[in-house]
Amino acid sequence: MAEGNFNFEAIFEFTARQYGVPESTLKDRTLGVVQLNSNPGPKTLLTYDKELKLKHHVEYMAELGYGYARGDFLDISSDYSHF
Repeated sequence: MAEGNFNFEAIFEFTARQYGVPESTLKDRTLGVVQLNSNPGPKTLLTYDKELKLKHHVEYMAELGYGYARGDFLDISSDYSHF
């Protein structure tokens, strides 16, 4: 098959279905509308290392039987972002 005879719409549709990704996302990324390594949305509050420390802290506290309310968790997350 010649290169110009591809049915790109069918390829996008098939791939989107196969991987559970919206067609528009595939098109935007393959056509260069959105860069491949971009992270849409706001910047993260925590670095990866700080997020990992927070995760371990929360898991440890859960093992002790202590859970955090959403507001408490957000406060702790904010504290972790400052040190």
